[in-house]
Amino acid sequence: MDTRTEFYAALESLEEAIDHDMDPEEHDELRERLKRIKEKAQNTDLGLLADQILEFVNSEAIHITPDEPRLYDRAIDRFNDFEGR
Repeated sequence: MDTRTEFYAALESLEEAIDHDMDPEEHDELRERLKRIKEKAQNTDLGLLADQILEFVNSEAIHITPDEPRLYDRAIDRFNDFEGR
């Protein structure tokens, strides 16, 4: 994926942050994508913008939603609790 396409994908990922619906995996993926853009596009406007967005994404201003256990995981946990009784 070229740098510009990757940058547009990063901007699209920011929608999750704006909606306060970014999970830890999405957050990590966005951070890694912005780091790659920053490295590939050093000393360009795109690289500088990626760096600024990365600074924002790394700040406490981003609300990260906690991972919700999947239905399967919850069922296994309940089974284990029941079995332990």
